[in-house]
Amino acid sequence: MDKSRQTKGLARATVMDQLRTVRQYELGQRSLLLGLVVCTYVSCAAHEVSVEPTPVCPESMARVDGGRLGAHDIAEFCLDLTEVTTAAYASCVRDGGCPPVPRRSPAAQPPVCNAYISGRGEHPSNCLDAAQAAAFCSWAGKRVPTDSEWMWAAQGRGRATTYPWGHAPVDDVRACLGSTTCGVGERPAGSSPDGIVDLVGNVGEWTRPGGFGALELRGGSFRGATNTNSDLSAHAPPLNPVPDLTIAGVRCAVQTHTAVRTIDTQGWQPDAQAVAPKQVLPDVATPPPTQVAQRPLSHLAPLSLRLATESKKPPTMWPFGQTYIEIDAAKAGTLGFQHSVEIGKLPPALADFEPIHPAGPLVLMHAGWRRSGYFVAFDRDTAAIRWQANFESLGRSYDRVVTPKALVASLYGMDVDVVVGLALVDGRELFKKTGSKAGEFSRVRKLWDDGDRVYLAGDRGVLAFDATSGQTLWGPVAVGTSCGVAVGDGFVVVEDPAKGHRVLDAATGLQRRRLPAQPSVGTCKWGGDAWDGGVADAVVEAGKLYAFDPPVEGKRGPILRATDLQTGSQQWARTGLLGQLLVVDQDAVLSDRAGAVLVALDSGNGTPQAEISLGYSPTQVEVAAGGGKAGPLVRVRDEQDNEWILGRVENQPQPEAYSVRGRLVPDPDTGVRRRHVARVPIRVKTKRVRSDKGGKFVARGQAIGAVLVSYDGPTSYEDFKGDPYSRTLTRFDPKLVVLSGAGTYKLGEIVLYEWWLE
Repeated sequence: MDKSRQTKGLARATVMDQLRTVRQYELGQRSLLLGLVVCTYVSCAAHEVSVEPTPVCPESMARVDGGRLGAHDIAEFCLDLTEVTTAAYASCVRDGGCPPVPRRSPAAQPPVCNAYISGRGEHPSNCLDAAQAAAFCSWAGKRVPTDSEWMWAAQGRGRATTYPWGHAPVDDVRACLGSTTCGVGERPAGSSPDGIVDLVGNVGEWTRPGGFGALELRGGSFRGATNTNSDLSAHAPPLNPVPDLTIAGVRCAVQTHTAVRTIDTQGWQPDAQAVAPKQVLPDVATPPPTQVAQRPLSHLAPLSLRLATESKKPPTMWPFGQTYIEIDAAKAGTLGFQHSVEIGKLPPALADFEPIHPAGPLVLMHAGWRRSGYFVAFDRDTAAIRWQANFESLGRSYDRVVTPKALVASLYGMDVDVVVGLALVDGRELFKKTGSKAGEFSRVRKLWDDGDRVYLAGDRGVLAFDATSGQTLWGPVAVGTSCGVAVGDGFVVVEDPAKGHRVLDAATGLQRRRLPAQPSVGTCKWGGDAWDGGVADAVVEAGKLYAFDPPVEGKRGPILRATDLQTGSQQWARTGLLGQLLVVDQDAVLSDRAGAVLVALDSGNGTPQAEISLGYSPTQVEVAAGGGKAGPLVRVRDEQDNEWILGRVENQPQPEAYSVRGRLVPDPDTGVRRRHVARVPIRVKTKRVRSDKGGKFVARGQAIGAVLVSYDGPTSYEDFKGDPYSRTLTRFDPKLVVLSGAGTYKLGEIVLYEWWLE
């Protein structure tokens, strides 16, 4: 063994032995004192076995007396003697309580994270972000120390020294400084009065300001100061933001007399996968299966409804196509749903995460937003966290696609956007495409994929790149201002209503043809806002383009057209739709019309086959395999976050003839009088009725699904004719009536209240 390394090892062993001796002596003295006190007041029998008291602090932690630091009162607490080691953190990963340390720089040789370097098991675990630090401490039965606790310990408690050891300047004898980390405890000369080592140098340590809020990093690192003024003192401010997570680690705290987890660090080995040479990536996520419908589209009917008010946090989530939904377990079993995620049984580290995408054996999960967004891959079979990635230094998640091999996300940055590709198998970064003012893009509007390729529509146009290397394959091809793009079946279609939509070859980006022009529709509107005349994004399915011509003010509404992309010929056109929703799957085209109605059209000829009344307007629709003969299933989420599951029932459903009855009653606390309940305009689905003198009303109609009873009068003072103060502006809360076959639905009393404009 190298003599210098042997000397360092002996020094470290000596200081750790001394620390254990001190702790054992301290605990022994406290136990003896406690025994004397007890026997003073209680008769102790000879040779009676005494009950061992709970230790003040676990063996690997130091007791820190309380006191006052500035305006903060600090109770006594226990703090880890050393920073959390690489081997200790690996135990948490093996147990499924912590996300693995991500490989920050795939091209770096050797890698800079200790988890991947041989011989670093007793070095501090570095490359830990705030969430990983909190996850480890929670798994260990501890917590991240507060900022005040850390500073109190690092300043020698009431001594208020410049450094943990006193006022002597920082040097390599007292703190680990240099090009890499050191084994924990190798600098005993830098210990605090409580025997705590490496509070300065080695790795920075996460703390929680005020006991809550976002974590901050303190204590400097092996690379020196964590501050721009090169201040390594215990009084220095924390680093915020953290520029390089290779300097970030953690030590944990706990209240006195608290039992903690015993951590097995034997047999640690570096993560070989992270340092292995580049290999062919396996397919992890399989494309969703295609299910041929066994029943006609006209048999589409509601199978279940989950109201948004029924639960705040769902106990069980089920994979549905490319997302997760909540559905009753009994119904899920009937419809053939599999591989549920039990939210209440997830590891503590995933308490704030929600499943967003099934990827074979993995469950992709997400938490946070803006600059604190995290992605996690959770193995549903082993209940272990396979990898975690956060984009704190790049921006918030803006859009994502999941290919069989990779997760590709576009991130909204301060000046330009960034597109990052991560391997599904282990989370390592495959590529990063950073936008620029003169490059392929500076802002990203949308991403698509077809397995091997990812398509990006940005402010420079549309381009295609390889899903695993990020290499640009073609483009950017110019796209008009506010014009949309549709991708599928080997085609990329660029909106151009005046000259005719352009049809590009998805493999090369070369133009194959233009579709017939529709010059009367004006400018591009795919994916635009409804209030500005926008319509739903176009869809390419089975070699056809399904797209809305936007409405022309004062002339006509939107027109849905189906066009064969091989020949450019129009197959059919349909009017009477709102144009805000368009989903196509196999034999069905799903859209919306007035009255919050979901319409199912035959994809071959555009004829309506089924109509489901939802009450509230649909905002998200997805079709996925499942349900046996009832499939493919349709998931619909409305503007109130209610969630419907639709399927094809055995017998064609018939619209229910319903009668909805209710009575308006005044709310005197808001100035409404009895006379105000008369002649109130009420809308039930698309029918408008008025209440009688006593506030009673009745509405009749036919529908499948649900109808909404809502106020249909003026919504602003400007809507009143004549004197705006001559009447009281009123309204009532909408009532959703789910049609169950009862025929008559009595709503009882409905409170009518005065409504003030803010």
